[in-house]
Amino acid sequence: MTVIELTGDYQGEKIVLPPDELYFITAANNYVKVHFIKNDKISYSIIRMTMKRVEEALQSWPDFFRCHRAYIVNLDKVQHVEGNAQGYRVRLAGVEEPIPVSRNLNSEFSDKLLALRNTIA
Repeated sequence: MTVIELTGDYQGEKIVLPPDELYFITAANNYVKVHFIKNDKISYSIIRMTMKRVEEALQSWPDFFRCHRAYIVNLDKVQHVEGNAQGYRVRLAGVEEPIPVSRNLNSEFSDKLLALRNTIA
C-alpha cells in the first residue's frame, strides 16, 4: 500500500498515512495543519513544514490540488462546490468549514475536478 509521508523540520516529526485518509492541509505561518480521517472523525496534526514542501511531497498524487495559498485539498473528498466566478468555496465530506478557492485558480480547479469525476464515472 502506498502512503503519503510528510516530514517536518524538527527531528522525528513525521506524518504517514494512506492518500485516501488525507482530506486537506492548511497553512499556519511556518506550520501546516494536516486534516485526516481517524476513527470515522476528522482529526488533525500540526507539523513544522512549508506548503511548498507539502506540495512537493504530494506531487505523485494527482488528486491533491493547491486551491488557495493556504489550502491543499483532496479532490476526491469534494462533495459540493458553491459560489461563482468571483470565488468558489469547496465543501468536503465530513468537514464543516468551507475551503476557499483562489479566483485565479478557478478554471484550473474546475478542470481538475471534472477530469477526476470523469475518470471515476
